[in-house]
Parts: sequence; C-alpha cells; structure tokens
Amino acid sequence: MDNVYDLLMRGESIGDAPPEPEEEKLGRKALGRKSPGDVVRLAGKDFIVLGREDGGVAVITKEVVEYMEFGRTADYTNSAVRRYCNDTFYRMLAGAIGADNILSHAVDLIADDGTGGGFIDDFVSLITTERYRRYRKYLPALGKWWWTATRVNADMEDYARSVCCVSSDGVLGWNRSDRDCGGVRPFCILNPALLLD
Repeated sequence: MDNVYDLLMRGESIGDAPPEPEEEKLGRKALGRKSPGDVVRLAGKDFIVLGREDGGVAVITKEVVEYMEFGRTADYTNSAVRRYCNDTFYRMLAGAIGADNILSHAVDLIADDGTGGGFIDDFVSLITTERYRRYRKYLPALGKWWWTATRVNADMEDYARSVCCVSSDGVLGWNRSDRDCGGVRPFCILNPALLLD
C-alpha cells in the first residue's frame, strides 16, 4: 500500500470526499463550534483552533511534536518535514479521528520575499508565513523555534537552504534547512463536523 506522501507526490486521491456533517450526539460538540484560540485534544495531542478555512477548521499543534531538519534544501515540496507530516503524523492522526476528517489544503510555495510560487496539496503540512501572520494572535511564543513551510528566496543560490522559522519569542526569522534541531508543528484543516470527546 502506498503511503499518503507518495500518493500526494503523484497527484492521486486517497479516498472519497468527506461525509456530510453529522448531528451532535450524546452532548459531544462538533469541532466547527469551537472558536479561534480554543484548544482541542485529538489523537493524544493538543491543537489550537485557528479559524475557518477552505470549508473546514484550521488547526495547529499547540506544541512542537518532533525535532528534525527541514531537508537538504529549502524546497518544501521535497522536504523531510513534508514527508513526516504526510506520512508519520498523518497516519497517527487519521488512525485516531478517521482519514475522512482530514481535508486536503493548498500550501502556497511563494517565498517570503515574493519570489517563486505555486501551490501543492497536503493533508498535513507546516504553516506558511502568510498563515502564521494571519493567525498570529492565536499562536503565543513557545520558548523554542520551529519551521514554517516558506523558504526565504526561490531564485538566489545563496538562499537555497534558507527557510523561514518562528523564533522562540514568536518573531519570524530564518534558519538553515539542514539544522536538525528545528521544531515541527503540524498544521491541518479538519472536518467541522468532527465530534470531540
């Protein structure tokens, strides 16, 4: 069986469209009723609700879930962190909440300085700097730095390994992609009808 990362790289679907929202049962609330900034527990991890996006609810892990290098270069498309998010982390999350509750979303590949561009579809990704700026008020500083999906520049060889990151105090900066101590905070868009415990 192919893993989700390989299917995404080939542009193939991993399943049918999410089902229609269900009625809330036994006092459980749907994810879509949560407000931005709320924390929900899914798959044994805390996630911060960021807001409504692309027909679903955008969430990010409250804490860093893994430390690893971004990849050999600043290209998110072929990065080690993308493989981790769409394979290891996706499988763990899908096993707990169901694959049909994780919605595909577009990751903007434009560099922070406006060079490059394009989009790639993921089920789980890193947050881009554009999304970080949009949701900043719900993302307090962690006291440790973590990767974004956004490279610094797409055209200049001097920046081939430069990736934007969020510093320990919450300020956007950049680091080398081959640093193996970068934090990973998976971002995804979930079905608003997902019932929470």
